[in-house]
Amino acid sequence: MSDFFLNIVVIGRNESEFLCDSLESAIEAGNYLKSLGYESPRIIYLDGQSTDDSVAIAMEKRIEIYIVDGTPNPARGRQFGLKKSNAKYVFFLDGDTIVNRGWLIKGVQYLENNPDVAGVGGILDWEEWCNGKVLGRKSNYWNVRHNEEKVVDGVGGTFLYHYEVLDKVGGWNTTLACNEEFELHLRIAHAGYSLRRISVPMATHRDNKTNSAKTFLQRHILNSTIFIPSVIIRRAPKSLPVLKLLFYRYWLYLLHPLAILGISTFILLYFQAQSVKWIIFGILTAIFLFIGHYFYKGKGFRRSIISAITMNFFSLGWIIGLFVRWPNKE
Repeated sequence: MSDFFLNIVVIGRNESEFLCDSLESAIEAGNYLKSLGYESPRIIYLDGQSTDDSVAIAMEKRIEIYIVDGTPNPARGRQFGLKKSNAKYVFFLDGDTIVNRGWLIKGVQYLENNPDVAGVGGILDWEEWCNGKVLGRKSNYWNVRHNEEKVVDGVGGTFLYHYEVLDKVGGWNTTLACNEEFELHLRIAHAGYSLRRISVPMATHRDNKTNSAKTFLQRHILNSTIFIPSVIIRRAPKSLPVLKLLFYRYWLYLLHPLAILGISTFILLYFQAQSVKWIIFGILTAIFLFIGHYFYKGKGFRRSIISAITMNFFSLGWIIGLFVRWPNKE
C-alpha cells in the first residue's frame, strides 16, 4: 500500500542557476494541491554529484536529498528517485524546469479517470538562457495540438506517472545516457498502456544555451551516445505497439542517408551528362528532405536546418550500431 498519494522527484546536476526556482515551484504546486483537499506531496531531490552549490540550495528548502551513485545521467537519477518513492503517483521534474502551480491537480485527476494511461504530460514552454538572461522563448515546445493526444515520441524529463506501471516495467534503463524516456515508453506500450498529453499548462524548461560547436560535438556526436538508438531498436520488445513507435521515431533516420546518396548521385550525373533534369531532380530531392525534417521536428525553419545537418551523423551511428555491438556495456 502506498504511503503517499503523490511524490515529486526532482533531479539535477550543477543546476544552481535554476534549481532554487525549480524547487520553490514544486513546493508551491504541492501546497496548492494540499489546499484543494489532497494530501501534501513528498518532495525528493536527487543530485547527480554536483560540483556547484546545488545540494546546499536543496538543503535550504528542507526537503529530502540523496546523492546518486555511479556515473551521473538522467536515467540513473530518475530510477534512484523511483526506488525512493512510496506513492500512487510520481511526478518527475528536472532541476532546470519550473512546474505550473495548477498542473499537479489536473494531471492527477486525468490519471484517476484513465487507469489505462500510464503517464500524462501537459504543455511545456521553453526558455533559452545565456549568462543569466533569457535569449528567447517558445510556447508549447512538444507541439500539443489535441487534448488527450497519444505520445508517439519522447516525453522529456518532466512527466507524471502511475508508480505501479513504472514498477511493473522496471523503470528506467540506467545504462542509457540519452533517449532513456523513449526506451521506457516502448516497454510501457508493450505492457498495454499509453502515455498522453493534455492541453493544460505544465511547466517551463530553462535551457542554459551553449554556443560552442565543440561542446555539441562532444555531447552528441563524438561519443558512444550516437549508437544508443541502435541499442534501443535491438533490445526493444517485439509487439505491434512498439514497432509503431519505433517507425514513427526512426523512419527519417533511415530515409536520410538514402536521400543524401540520391542527391549526390543526381548532381554527379548532371556534371557527367550536363543534363539539367538531373540537377533539378537533385534539388527537388533536397527540398523534400528538408520538408521531411520540418514536419518530423515541427519546430521551425532553424531547427529543421540543424536537424538536416546533424542527422547525417546520427543516421550513420545507429545504422552501424545495428550490425556492430555497441562499444559500451548493454
